[in-house]
Amino acid sequence: MNILKIVLLVIAIDSVLVGAAMLWMPRSKTAPLEPTSESSSAVSPIAAAQSLPSPQPSTVTDSISGSNPTASPLAATSSLPSGQPIAAAVSVTNLHQTLTVEQAYQRIPHSRTQFTQAQATGMTAAEAQAASDLFYWSDLAVVERIAQVDAVQQKQPYSAENYGVILSQMNALNVPESLAAPKQMIVTAIQDQKAYIEGLARQPKPVAPEDPLVQSSHQKILAAYGQLMQRYPQASETTKKSFFDHLCSLDFI
Repeated sequence: MNILKIVLLVIAIDSVLVGAAMLWMPRSKTAPLEPTSESSSAVSPIAAAQSLPSPQPSTVTDSISGSNPTASPLAATSSLPSGQPIAAAVSVTNLHQTLTVEQAYQRIPHSRTQFTQAQATGMTAAEAQAASDLFYWSDLAVVERIAQVDAVQQKQPYSAENYGVILSQMNALNVPESLAAPKQMIVTAIQDQKAYIEGLARQPKPVAPEDPLVQSSHQKILAAYGQLMQRYPQASETTKKSFFDHLCSLDFI
C-alpha cells in the first residue's frame, strides 16, 4: 500500500509540473491574436478612403467664355507650375493653319522668348494671364500673316477664315484696364495686316514696307510695345524680351 501511494503521488506531482510548464509556453506565431481595443477601433484603409470626399476632376476654364474647351494641339491649357509658359485657355478647333508657331518664327527668322509666370514680375496674376492670352493669339496672327503672304505669292485662293477666328477671340479677351490699350493696338494692327493681305490677293505683288496699311500696322505695334514697357518698368529682363520678341515678330517690317 505504501508503494502504491508513492506511485500515485509521483504521478500527481508530474501532472502538476506539466500543467505549469504549458501555461508558460509562448503562443504559436500562427495563432490568431485577439483584437485589442486600439486595433478594433482603427479604420481600415478602404473605409478611410470611402469616408473622404470624392476627388473632383481638374478642369480648365476658357478665359473667354468660361467653358471647358478641348485642349488645343498648339498649347497646353492646364495650370502650370511656376516657371512654365502660361498658355491661353482657349480652343482653336476652328483654326486651320499649316504652320506651327515655331515654324513661323523660323521663317522670319526671329528669336522667341516664352512669356512665363515665374518671371512676370511687376504684374498681377490677372495681368500675367491676360498678357499670355494676348501673346498666344498674336503668335497665331504671325503664323497667319506668313501663310497668307505665301499663298498670295503662289496665287492660291485667299481665305479670311483664320483671321476671323483670331480677331474674334482677341476682341473677346477680357483684360485688366492696364492692358486694354496695348490689346487694342495689337488687334487693330492685325486688322491692318488682314486688310493689306486682302489687297495683295486682289493684286499680287511683293510686300511693300511703305504701304499705308503696313506702316499703320507697324506704328500700332510700336505703340503697344511702348505702352507695355511704360506700364511694367519693374518687369524682368526676360519678360521685356518676351514683349519685344512677340511684337517684333508680329510686325511686317
